[in-house]
Amino acid sequence: KKEKLKNKMALTEEDRKKIEQDFEDRLYYSSQELQMRDLLFVGKQQVGKSQAIKTLKDSFTSPGIPSMFAKTKDARVISFLLQRLESKEIVEYMYRCVDSCGLFEMNAKTVAAEEELAAEEKATEKEKNEEKDNNNKKEEGEEEEEEDAT
Repeated sequence: KKEKLKNKMALTEEDRKKIEQDFEDRLYYSSQELQMRDLLFVGKQQVGKSQAIKTLKDSFTSPGIPSMFAKTKDARVISFLLQRLESKEIVEYMYRCVDSCGLFEMNAKTVAAEEELAAEEKATEKEKNEEKDNNNKKEEGEEEEEEDAT
């Protein structure tokens, strides 16, 4: 029984060729070399660095709702593949874009830190002024004591 079952399951040479041909037809291998392009996006905040990368990747992307604070916090690398038909041949370009956060970036953290720093400076200035006033009062009191003593 095992021998009969084995013979029934065995593929004929014709079946094997059919399967191989079907497999080759479904797979596509490209042996051409990719053209690599590295792009570094640097600039002030809110000038469209991230949006430019999104538009390169998908030309139908919408910019979204504008904000006073930028969404890009840290530098990041975005990679994508573009295909272009050049003289009846498809040329593929692999783009690696480095999207940096804005220079002189104002975001919620930096605004809060600047406000905190300003409050600390104001408190320090107030303490210095109070200390000066106390020293002036002490000096005036000492001068009056000297006058009374003479």
